[in-house]
Amino acid sequence: MSVLKFSLTSLILVALALAVGLYCKSTFTDMGIGAIRTVGQAEQTISTVPFVFDDGTMEAAGPDLKMAEWEDIPIALTVKPTGKMRQYDMLNLQEARVVRSLKGDVEEGAVIQLCNEGGFMSRDYTGEPVKNGVPVYVERMALMKPDQEYLVFLSPNPLNAVRGKDEKLYFLESRFGIKHLSLTADTSVPVVKENGVYVLADFKGSEFFATKQDHLDKLYALKRALIRKYPGASGAAE
Repeated sequence: MSVLKFSLTSLILVALALAVGLYCKSTFTDMGIGAIRTVGQAEQTISTVPFVFDDGTMEAAGPDLKMAEWEDIPIALTVKPTGKMRQYDMLNLQEARVVRSLKGDVEEGAVIQLCNEGGFMSRDYTGEPVKNGVPVYVERMALMKPDQEYLVFLSPNPLNAVRGKDEKLYFLESRFGIKHLSLTADTSVPVVKENGVYVLADFKGSEFFATKQDHLDKLYALKRALIRKYPGASGAAE
């Protein structure tokens, strides 16, 4: 009888574990963002874009975007993304090779991980799944593309001291929603939708996600000023 009870108990526990696992899988889904491994995959993701450079954003930034906001950032690099990336809820990692070290002591030629608090998310800030069952892209600009070079501003990771040359991780610094600047092209087109609901595909090919050309003009004026500050950055758009 004891053997039978043990067998029944074990069967019940296994069934409960399976039920809980299936419930968790259906309840805590990441909507596929955890499976993203490349920028190309990410760009094909059907997702909404709640934040853009619109009137409210540009007004909050002030009458002119100031270069002084970048003065205290310890590292400036020219990098070329490899196209590899990982995405977790509100945490994005893009791999890149250091082309030029403009400020700081990062070794040129090293492959580094650029950590960004953002990217795609499947849950809102309360932990609840986002609406419509599709992930949200919480950036005002595109992911870095592997066919372009970028000027990036970074903070170091204290753990880099015990990491190998090609295992170091740095944190992307953001000002006004700007996290990296393409040195290869100025490719942004204003997009405005009457309902104010944007999806990632609306901004295909754009560096900045903006609703007016005037907003883009201000963003590109700041971009060119920052690039001029680091004359060693190659391929700068004039």
